[in-house]
Amino acid sequence: MATFARSRQRRTKRGPPRREPRWSAQNLPLQIILALLLAPIVYILGRYEVIDTRTAIATAAMILLAALLYFPLRYRTRLDPRGKFLAWSFAIVWFGLLATPVLQRVYPPPAIAGFEVTPEDLPFLLPTSILQERLELKVSGYLRRGQPHATRNGKWSLRIDAPGQRAISLEGSLRQSWGSAGVDPEGLPALRKSRITTHFPVPPLPSGSKISHLNFRGQALDRLSIIARPNVRQPLALQLILGLALIAGAAVYDRASGAGRTAAALTVVTGAALVSVLVFPNLGAADATFRELFGAIVAGALVGGPVGGIAAWILGVRKDTPSRGSRK
Repeated sequence: MATFARSRQRRTKRGPPRREPRWSAQNLPLQIILALLLAPIVYILGRYEVIDTRTAIATAAMILLAALLYFPLRYRTRLDPRGKFLAWSFAIVWFGLLATPVLQRVYPPPAIAGFEVTPEDLPFLLPTSILQERLELKVSGYLRRGQPHATRNGKWSLRIDAPGQRAISLEGSLRQSWGSAGVDPEGLPALRKSRITTHFPVPPLPSGSKISHLNFRGQALDRLSIIARPNVRQPLALQLILGLALIAGAAVYDRASGAGRTAAALTVVTGAALVSVLVFPNLGAADATFRELFGAIVAGALVGGPVGGIAAWILGVRKDTPSRGSRK
């Protein structure tokens, strides 16, 4: 009886047992449930142009990023006040670094110049306004007339000669599938934008740069329309460095909060989100589309998740960390 009384007294002094987050639909706050339901609603509204498509894509992407971050952050309750403040600070940095490339892709900067090129114009000197800075070239091609609703295909390629630098070669495919809606410049069903227009990052070009070669195959017309925009995206090397820093910060949080021993490890979530963000701007379409967004999500789930899991294993975030009340 005395042993039982002493054991009960020790449990009373320690206070009630700490409640851990439980994963069930009934335990989720109403706000997060409504937010998750909002993503498909935004997709439907944007898909049928009830709201601006770019706004719908950006909103859906931000909702998905916030949802990914929400579940690991539930374990912040295990931290002391200073740890909670650091966790919230890291969450803000995490969200900002991953959301910025997505928003830059959805809302590109205004165009610097636009021009058309045909074989008769060669060699075509590039406008001086687009030289000496990193660019994104939006290149659009055109297809010859054909039978309405018949599939048409074509390809194009061009070469940019830059004095003192290696020549830059670009190429793209054109396709008009049966049943496309709308009207294109040739009076036929509209070409799908993702198949007639492609965007390319281009390094700074020196003075005297010119398009020296054009080639068209299949049913492509001998004409290209090019729009040049400043490339505001960070270099890939810098993105990878920032991504590794986010994974390291996520590992520290997982070790401190114990989230690494659950399915909601922030290291795994960061790996998935990082791969999606890196893939989203580089799928080749001229403008951001829901198809690009879905492709980036699939890439993050199939590639980024395992990458985050491997990083969590290497960094040891699933190891048990002794609590402050435990004996040595």
